[in-house]
Order: sequence, then C-alpha cells, then structure tokens
Amino acid sequence: MNKLQKIFQLPYSKLESYLLNNIQYGYKDSDINSMMNQLTLPINYIPQTPNELLESLCGLSFDVVELVKTYMKNHGHIVETYLLYYSDQKNTYALGFAIAKMYGMWHLCPTNHTEKLLEYPIHSDKEEMLKLIYKEFQDRIKRRHRNIEILNFYFDKYDYKYDGIFIDKVLDLSKEKIIRKEFSAMSIVLCKNKILTLVTSDNKYVLPKGHIEQGETTLETAIRECKEETGVEISEEDHVAEIKGFGYSFKGANCKYYTNSTFFEVFNVGQIDKRINVHVFNVEEERLTNITEPENFKLAQWLDIDDFKHFNSYKNQKQIVEKAIKIQKARVIFTKPSFKYGTGFEAYISPLLNVLTIKYINSSVNVIGAEFKNKEVLTGAIVNIKSYQVGQDSDAVAKAELYKNIEIITKDGILDNNDMAKMIDTSRIRFSTPGFYQFSVTVNVNGENIIQYYAIEVLKSIYENNPVVSTYGAGEIYDTNSLSIDKYGRVI
Repeated sequence: MNKLQKIFQLPYSKLESYLLNNIQYGYKDSDINSMMNQLTLPINYIPQTPNELLESLCGLSFDVVELVKTYMKNHGHIVETYLLYYSDQKNTYALGFAIAKMYGMWHLCPTNHTEKLLEYPIHSDKEEMLKLIYKEFQDRIKRRHRNIEILNFYFDKYDYKYDGIFIDKVLDLSKEKIIRKEFSAMSIVLCKNKILTLVTSDNKYVLPKGHIEQGETTLETAIRECKEETGVEISEEDHVAEIKGFGYSFKGANCKYYTNSTFFEVFNVGQIDKRINVHVFNVEEERLTNITEPENFKLAQWLDIDDFKHFNSYKNQKQIVEKAIKIQKARVIFTKPSFKYGTGFEAYISPLLNVLTIKYINSSVNVIGAEFKNKEVLTGAIVNIKSYQVGQDSDAVAKAELYKNIEIITKDGILDNNDMAKMIDTSRIRFSTPGFYQFSVTVNVNGENIIQYYAIEVLKSIYENNPVVSTYGAGEIYDTNSLSIDKYGRVI
C-alpha cells in the first residue's frame, strides 16, 4: 500500500491533524533555500502532485489542495478549488483552498497552514461562504501592509492540470483582461403620462434592468427583468420600439457575485464597461406591482414622468426617457370596414414622422411590418432607400451611386443631391474598401434634429475584366430578352 492509499484510509476528522503535523508549509527555491510559513509564491512555481508532496513532506497550499482534492474525489464528494491572490509593486501573496460538499453542507477543506480562513468551516450557502473567505484573505493582507489597493486582489476558481508554470496557467493578469464588458437590457414602461419606476433600498429612483442571460434576446431580457424586479408583466405585444441605449464605466471590485441564481462567478477586473440596451413598452392601464427583491428595492410604482425626471439622479436615464416619450404608437380603428385588410390596426410612428409601420392588424391577411406613408409631408421627412449596396469605386463615383439609391421627401418636396448632402453623413464609409458600413440621415423634426442610422454594403469589383460580365442577347422564347451583369456581379 503506497502513501497516497494510506491517506485515503484516514477518516476526514483526522485529515487536518495529519496535514498540520506531517507536511510543513513552504517550499524550496532553485537554490534549495527553504521558504517556510510564508504566503509568498515564486514566479516559476509548479505544484507538486499528491505523491510528490507525500515524498517531500513540504508544500504550499496549492500542493495540499491537490492532495485534498484527490482525497475528496476518492470518497465520492464534490470538490472545487479556488485561488486567492494579491500583487503590487512590493508584495505578492497567493493562497489556494478547496471546498467540498458533504452531506448537504459545504466544508472548507483542511490545509497545512495554521492561519484559518474561516472560524466555522461549515456552511450551507456556498456563495456566502466564499464571500467570507475572500474577505478574510483581504483583511489578512491589510493587517500586514498599509495602503492596500483593492483592485490588486484576484479571486477565481481554478483547476490545475500539471502542464505548465502555475502562475502562467492559472493567473492571467494581462492588460487585455483588466476591462470587463457587461451587457444588460432595460425596460421603459409607459402608461399615459406615467412611467414604471423602482425605488432602491438607498432611495434612488431607477428603471428595471438586468443582465442578459445566455440565449436571450435583449427584448426577452427586458421583459423578464421587468417581471422579476417590479412584478409587472409585459409582453412583446406591449413593445413599442428599441431605442439607442447607453453605456458607462466604473471601477469594479475584483469579486462579483450573482446571488440571485445558482450560478456563481468571480473575476479579476479593474474596470467594468456596461452597455445598456433599451426597450420601450406602452400599456393602456396601470398593472399591479409587486416587489420580489426586497433586499434591492423597497418600492415599485407608477410615477408621473415629470416626477421621475425630478427624482432620478442619472443623466443617461433621464435622456433615454425623453427619447422614449417621443416614440408614439398609433391605433387606427375603422368604424366602417372600408379598409380591405380589416377593421383596424396598431402601428409605430417613425421618429421622422410621416410613416406608420404596422405592429398588429385585425385581419386574416398578414401585413405586419407593412408601411403607410403620408402623401403630403408637413414636418419631418420620408426617407426611402432603394438599395443598400454600392459598388467599390472612388468617393465621388460611389457617393453619387449612393445618392441615386436614396430619396428624401420633406415639405419642400423631393430633395436634390445638394440638399441631401447637407443631411447625409457618409464619413464612416470607405467607398474604396469593400465591406459593411454605417451612414446616417439627420432631419429637423419640430425644431429638434433627429438622426436615423442605416447600413450599406460596398461591393468588391471581383468581375472586372471577367468574360462573364457582358450583355447576353436574344432569349430562347422572346428575341427581345437580354441579361446584363456588371463588374460587381449585379444583374442590371
């Protein structure tokens, strides 16, 4: 029977005393100098396998973690391993630990270090247990040094495979990883002159929003988060539009918890960049609210929009609410069924006015998405895009082709190229380089400049000087039939 098998025969109650009495905490550097009872970690450190540790009888927490992990798995228990790390210009500390689930409870596994991470090593809530461990590690470093920077801490789960230097494999603190991007969806729910509002536990007036879960669309997230945070049920039928969202950045703590689910994540981050996707909803009557997260919010209510703008202290939220209330939903009811597609419909009004896009129609004929356009434009504009493609060419030639594909109608009639050039921004398009680009059209609507964005593809001239590019003559059936293909592969 080898040494590892003997360890397996130990009862769990005697494992800690064995580790403390038989395995010294420390390591030997490349010059065989002993470094005992320290939390420091050599840069080129490679953990020992359990068998190697039982031969050397000297190791760091990471060596013991591998031994304990093997012990726990041998006894059929779930085990997870974690890394605690702190580093600045003068100090570097690292500590590994394992937790195991036994008999429905989470246990902090024993180690060979005399300083304990938890006074009570058993907990029913894994997330709460990990929070306490992380806090104790931070406090331990703070007791040793002054002016500790919180952003220099790192805490994450790891699973080492014995195939490289430990720090390189487990800990990646490269600058590319310091900024974390997060994506959320927000719901703006309007009812006449009121808006659905949350009041946080610290008396801040906010709108419902939350993280986009895997597989969700931003609209699905907005609907779900509204229900979870306010208790108000909304649906896609209440959806008016998605409007341009906003983003912001803030310095983040290095440990983040998603305590509202079974998923737990920690990460190293110096800055969090958040992007908020915003969806606007409109309901006919106020719906019942019900706070489901009392630890975060103390009230959900329908608040007058003017009161919301007064109490809300976030500039970006005030701005998007201003945009939202300008988006209108039209409902057309025909008292006489003279409309051939039914007796009525609901539609969105374009931000440039003059165009209704059908959202719902009381008809067996599906024309959802169809557009109705004003015959006479009194304010705003109608923008018609005939094609979303132009051929690769010089700026002057390609831009002229683009303008041929755009028709802008205002109260002054159909604009010529000179007038359109004042409204169209093509600065983001490289007409000489194939690819997809964005351009915008700015229209003055009732004294305010409204910007609409469009996508365009610049086609590569891959058929230039190719014999397939030609005009083909008389057809098989009719002599007058012909087909022309240009150098971009388009039938013209």
